[in-house]
Amino acid sequence: MKYKIAFLGPQEFWRDEYKDLFTEIEKICDLDYIVYKTKNFDDIMDIYNKKNVYYDGIMFSGLIHYQMVKQLEENKNKPFKHLNFTQRDFYRELFKTYLNEKDFNFSRCFIDFLRKDNNYYDLYSMISENNTPYTLKNYPEIENETDLKKVYDFAYEKQLDLWENKKIDISFTRDYFIHEELLNLGYKSKYLVPSKQSILESFNELIKAIDLYKLDENRVSTCIITFNKSEFEDDDFIFKIESILSKMDEVINESFNKNGIYNISIFKQNLKIEIQTTKENLIKITQNYTKSNLLTDLVSELNYNFNIGWGIGNTNVHATKNAINANKLSAKNGGNCMFVIDNLENIFGPILPVENQGEINQNPIVDKISDKIPLSKMNITKVISIIEERNSNKISAEILSEYMGITIRSANRILSTLCKYNIATMEEEKKESNKRGRPKKIYIIDFARVL
Repeated sequence: MKYKIAFLGPQEFWRDEYKDLFTEIEKICDLDYIVYKTKNFDDIMDIYNKKNVYYDGIMFSGLIHYQMVKQLEENKNKPFKHLNFTQRDFYRELFKTYLNEKDFNFSRCFIDFLRKDNNYYDLYSMISENNTPYTLKNYPEIENETDLKKVYDFAYEKQLDLWENKKIDISFTRDYFIHEELLNLGYKSKYLVPSKQSILESFNELIKAIDLYKLDENRVSTCIITFNKSEFEDDDFIFKIESILSKMDEVINESFNKNGIYNISIFKQNLKIEIQTTKENLIKITQNYTKSNLLTDLVSELNYNFNIGWGIGNTNVHATKNAINANKLSAKNGGNCMFVIDNLENIFGPILPVENQGEINQNPIVDKISDKIPLSKMNITKVISIIEERNSNKISAEILSEYMGITIRSANRILSTLCKYNIATMEEEKKESNKRGRPKKIYIIDFARVL
């Protein structure tokens, strides 16, 4: 069976010259074409969010929209890629321009996609300094910027300056909307598109990524549900345990059926419930590790305090081990929450009942912050709670890891995002004389900077 893939791109790709290519691509996948007619990122994101659920994978025509979606997809649940414009494609286009434009002067053009992170396609190792084109290398202030939207906006403004000062005769761009705007202003622009060979290779790479994703979806997933120790303070509780477990079994089955979750095995074992399923189902159960109708149903129907841990593994033993450790994290956080530990030992949680999640999402300050930075409302709320609980806005990766029940690596990723958006600034803690090793990195958090 062929995978269903959506291709998001501008009108350029619907020209007749690509007809044979897409006929070839349709032999290896079921392809839908989605034309976007705006450069507004919110509109592109809206298209992506609406269409993503219907496809096995998404292909973007360019890097900028791909990167912007990737930054906001903290736990991306499907493969998506962009068409790769290779060095081979770049030099082919340059050679064609050189042959077709007899007055072409390499030093009088602007190329907006050559950046430090792609080593300027090795261009500067091949030409003399007095014959170099204008690129972002001419502007050190933007050279290390990683946000491509800012890079392309900057490049567009610089191109306009160069045109107005009559310093260039042609612009080469990978952004279709910049190309259209330059043409509308009467400037000469060339929108560079990957070769047909590169486009076909990009689709084959996406199909391989989907293959790997499907294998990952089918990984074993185990859940262990136990009662929080607070329940055992009731002397009669142990005598009611069998009837409670039977009711739990009933509630779990009803919850899964109600939410369209199938292919689940449920086992009652002594003082616990164990569930066996796949990673694909777990993503549905936890709504991509964000919230849980199952937990909501258990708490509302039974009114007990549960510890719930999910483990994903390469084998049943591996999944069960991770589920046990995730269950312990739930207990450590007071119960009535879920944790997930995946096959790479990444930790997700605490995952709360749906109504609790709603309370978090209704916080207007959290809403404002989440609109401006690529962190989930849940993670923003947790960081704010840690600051309030400790009565200090100085946080290290170790503190974040301990309070949130996540790995140091995940904590560093959150702090890195906060630094990028100027919410966190770093200061180094002085190393104590009787301790070895590097000083800890301490971050000062101030969310007011984006409000």
